[in-house]
Amino acid sequence: MPDFAEPLERLIQQFKRLPGIGQKSAQRIAFHILRTSREEAAQPAQALLDVKDDLVICAQCNNISDAELCNYCRDPHRDRSVICVVEEPHNILPIETTRQFSGLYHVLHGTISPLKGIGPDQLRIKGLVDRISTGEITELIVATNPTVEGEATAVYLSRLLKPLGVRVSRVGMGMPVGSGIGFADEGTVKKTLAGRRQNSGRVCNDSTRLHCVSDIAAAEEHILDRLCIGDAEPDDFRIEHCARRGRRCCRSCHCLARRAVRGGNLMSSFDEVCSHWSAHDAEA
Repeated sequence: MPDFAEPLERLIQQFKRLPGIGQKSAQRIAFHILRTSREEAAQPAQALLDVKDDLVICAQCNNISDAELCNYCRDPHRDRSVICVVEEPHNILPIETTRQFSGLYHVLHGTISPLKGIGPDQLRIKGLVDRISTGEITELIVATNPTVEGEATAVYLSRLLKPLGVRVSRVGMGMPVGSGIGFADEGTVKKTLAGRRQNSGRVCNDSTRLHCVSDIAAAEEHILDRLCIGDAEPDDFRIEHCARRGRRCCRSCHCLARRAVRGGNLMSSFDEVCSHWSAHDAEA
């Protein structure tokens, strides 16, 4: 005997088919929809139909789009000499959120996997070769996942496209920012050591960016050390606990420190921070 009425049970079973949705989550969503009005329930249903009816594959990069070309391919400000190759359309968003890549993309819609019967012919590689054959592309960044299939796909693309005169590079791999080496597996540590690079010791490589993540952490810690206020607890400033140093730091100084580091000009920013702190001492 079913636990719920047949229409409600069917709705729960449909939600369970979605990734990451279990029995209890499916029940909560189904009962939420049951409590809403018919008009509100029709909106997600119509959105589902619109996704299937209105979205197409970009004719140039194979990304998901609502027009012949996606937003990236239509953007005239993108660098058209560099292409970043990804496995699936949802892999583009993590790269875009960094705001460090301004080139174009190419989506393969999968990886080479002989065990699953997926070869190069089943991927959207021909369109990539055609784009490179135009002579406009100078560099290809392969950003497939660090899996067996992703690595195999990256090697195949490198051997296929290098003879065409284009530079083929692979995204860096290794320790994630903020993690500890004690929590990394053997494969991650191996990639970290293989992809090591010299720490230049310079703070920035242009007017707005720091040279590397290690420089950011070191510079922030150095500034915070300069701004330690010891036992002082001024009433007119909000105080926060700096978890990394185990000390109390003025929130205003902490913000100035981060702005100093992100701005890349530590000397002038130190002057600004010291002036702020001197003014605070005078008020106290």
